[in-house]
Amino acid sequence: MKRFGIAIIIGSLLIFSGCGSDGVSDERYKELLWIEKGKSDVKMRLKDSSSAEFRDVFFNNNGIPVACGEVNSKNSFGAYSGYQRFIYAGSVLTVLEEDVGDDIEAVWNKYCVKPNLELEKNLANTPNEGTPIVITSDTAKYFVLEKNMKVNNNKNLRSIVTKRVGSSGVTYSKRLYDCKNNTVKYLGTGNSIEAMNKSKEDAKMSPILNGSIAYEIGLIICKNK
Repeated sequence: MKRFGIAIIIGSLLIFSGCGSDGVSDERYKELLWIEKGKSDVKMRLKDSSSAEFRDVFFNNNGIPVACGEVNSKNSFGAYSGYQRFIYAGSVLTVLEEDVGDDIEAVWNKYCVKPNLELEKNLANTPNEGTPIVITSDTAKYFVLEKNMKVNNNKNLRSIVTKRVGSSGVTYSKRLYDCKNNTVKYLGTGNSIEAMNKSKEDAKMSPILNGSIAYEIGLIICKNK
């Protein structure tokens, strides 16, 4: 009995000292423990806690330790409602998407989106130019530098110059849109305005893929066509 008790104590010490047999560090162990606490708290807020299914759960710390992820559970009719996002930050807050609706995006961005240090560095090192726009299909930052609403005196042909600042660097692009036929092509692209102007344009126009970056930029330049 004494040997058994000693074995438990030694095992516990190994875990908390970061030298467990599974190789989990002390810091990672604390993160996993926080995630499990988060799951437990979220379960208590569901209509059917026993049916809870979690996916894509991770730990983040933007000044406050949080567990972020998605959970699915059965509703009062016994059917699964579909996955929803959750954020657990201990006594600070616990949020389910069903409780806050569209406001989940703001809370998620504040607590669960990890800062992109390379992107922030590139932003700091690039000139402050253009009008910022949001491209939901890309995590990079975009800026509109120039718009031409009538190319070759044709109101359906429009061009736009954008700057993309991402973790890999800065890219300037000039696109030509046919707003009537929903097609687009690159007039130039490069890591500077000069490189963009010297680059070779695409040979022909191509259909715009719904949901793509070109599609989202097209919504801006082809507005009020």
